[in-house]
Amino acid sequence: MKRMITLLYVTALTGCIPLCAQRTASVSLDPETKFQKIDGFGGCGMNGQWADVYTQEQVDLLWGPDGMGYNIMRIRINPDESNWKSYVNAVKWAKAHGATVFASPWTPPYRFKVGAEQTWGESSNHGHINTDSIESYAKWLERYRQFMEDQGAAIDILSVQNESDYDPEGYEGCLYTVDEMTRMVTALRQHLSPECKVMAPECFGWDSHKYNRELVKSAAMRNSIDIWGNHIYGVNDMTYVDYVRSLTKRPMWMTEYIFD
Repeated sequence: MKRMITLLYVTALTGCIPLCAQRTASVSLDPETKFQKIDGFGGCGMNGQWADVYTQEQVDLLWGPDGMGYNIMRIRINPDESNWKSYVNAVKWAKAHGATVFASPWTPPYRFKVGAEQTWGESSNHGHINTDSIESYAKWLERYRQFMEDQGAAIDILSVQNESDYDPEGYEGCLYTVDEMTRMVTALRQHLSPECKVMAPECFGWDSHKYNRELVKSAAMRNSIDIWGNHIYGVNDMTYVDYVRSLTKRPMWMTEYIFD
């Protein structure tokens, strides 16, 4: 099909009033040719202790058909089980609008880590996943998924770790080597309900540490990771996106970018 597009050119001339010139261009569109599949757009809310951040009015404004029309919601998995209920209502409201919901832990519970700095409860900064705790943590994540389902707020996708390659200052984080991530995804696949998809590695940057290029070398990871999630900070080599997708045949999502 063809569409006529009118382009307005505004030229600022020194000492003169800006001039506006109208030109017409012809563009050919072929709806049968697909270059990229976009699964959708969404948002995530954080505030204070990262709990109860959405009212129903806010959810309707962002995920409702008469609002922004988002179709993806990202939430944080609280390392303290007593606070898992924090997002239940927001997830219910978003899913009532047809949203896909995925959950990311900023940190595993403190007891599952090594070299971490405990802050409050099971929350902690820094450190690595304790490889001796990987099986226990995978079962813990399945318990979280089951809890949300029991509340009528089922999670569609579970991410292994927010920014698995980045050690932040002043807030929760947990580092995973590529080997640790491989072992964690394997354990999660074993214990997580097959109804829930697995996202990994959700790195700080698209390719800032070549993390994805190493992870994708594993045939097990190419078959086990349903969605390759990453953020878009730092140094980014966009060519690896097509490289990873060509090997995995799985979608890749950009799951965080902040405009402060």
